[in-house]
Amino acid sequence: MEPEGLPPGPATLDTDTVAPSAGPWHPIVHVRSLLRPLAVRDYRLLWLAQVASELGDWATRLALILLVYHQTHSAVLSATVVTVSVASWVGLGQVLTTVVDNFPRRTVMIGADLARAAIFCILVVPVPLAVIFAAAFLSGLFTVPFESARHAIRVEITDDSRLGGAITLFLITAQVTTMAGFALGGALVALVGARATFAVNAASFLASAIFVAGIRTKSTGRARGTRSHGYLSAAFRFVSGDPVLRWCTTLSLTSAFAGMGVEAIAAPYGHGHAGEVTLLAVAVPVGIVIAGAVAPHSGQPRRLLRAAGLVPVIGGGLGALVFASGPGVVMGVIGFALAGVAVCVTVPASPVVARRLESAFRAPAFSLLNGANFGGQAAGAAVGGLLAGIFGARPTCVAACAALALVGLAASVRLPDPSVPPVVPVVRSPKHLRSSGLRAGALENRARG
Repeated sequence: MEPEGLPPGPATLDTDTVAPSAGPWHPIVHVRSLLRPLAVRDYRLLWLAQVASELGDWATRLALILLVYHQTHSAVLSATVVTVSVASWVGLGQVLTTVVDNFPRRTVMIGADLARAAIFCILVVPVPLAVIFAAAFLSGLFTVPFESARHAIRVEITDDSRLGGAITLFLITAQVTTMAGFALGGALVALVGARATFAVNAASFLASAIFVAGIRTKSTGRARGTRSHGYLSAAFRFVSGDPVLRWCTTLSLTSAFAGMGVEAIAAPYGHGHAGEVTLLAVAVPVGIVIAGAVAPHSGQPRRLLRAAGLVPVIGGGLGALVFASGPGVVMGVIGFALAGVAVCVTVPASPVVARRLESAFRAPAFSLLNGANFGGQAAGAAVGGLLAGIFGARPTCVAACAALALVGLAASVRLPDPSVPPVVPVVRSPKHLRSSGLRAGALENRARG
């Protein structure tokens, strides 16, 4: 483990200069390296914005489920509102992210926070069911450019020696706020009702906007006058064309698919008992937090990629053995936690991805990666539920964990070379294309003359 780092060196991708030097692993030093980014003022404000917005977001997600269920008494509609809230991550959210990426990214984040605050202020008063679903969709839609801009800014306000710890701390915080947000949402709904919870969520977005406003950055993505769809397609070519980015994306997507196959069947595994299902559902983010705190987040890129491949091998292999050993809630909780460990490939892989992405492509690329991750989770949940209905919950969990181990093993034997720099796509502006067309036309006319 490389707890201590070197100052940022030249802007190259050579494995000897992009990461902190190697050193012995020590738990106290490892935890200290996770907390070091908080010493940076701008990162601390960005982290506080994450805590405020995600706590309110997850609390409101539970409130939305309960509000829709109380109005309709339909389990299908109460589940559908969650699907609607994340649907924009696949497709429309990427387009919106690229359209607004020529504005300062801090402005994009503040605008998204204010828009989401206004949306949830509307839900404080009684509204028709259609308005609730529309609000859930629009809130999710504005979340996509917010998260993409936040990921891009995070790289630019953190020096290279702190980057791995900065990314890992964000991942751990996301899991902690998920658990705390559900607990907060349940407590608020019980104390003040679902509609008052929406007011609290609106206030959390306002607090996030205030924190973001204090960040000293004028980071922007693409230059003005360039076409948004050109950058989105270029970001796709960048991610799919680079062997390292393609390897990381494929590993993350397949791990998310198999991991959600376990997480989504907590209810049938726990036989519908509320206490057991809650323990199983919470075990997955607990496993992710444990893996995030232990897995390497700094060091040479090749070492980080090797660790990313081994994470699902260890977590999936142990999880398959635990699930196969027998039924029971205790073994189930341990198995679900190990499945959480297995999907935590982003802790070692994210610093490598962040270093390879050019600034102009970070926001659209992150939106594409997040969209692919959500798509993989949705597909994994569907397949996991189908297999659990046919073969049973425990055999499905055994198969999913075994698949995670095989995915990690396959990735480990085909490790890409991170020392080869990526090929950055060229995006031409309409003005450049028009002038090129005029020059080509003039040359053609001259040749004819």
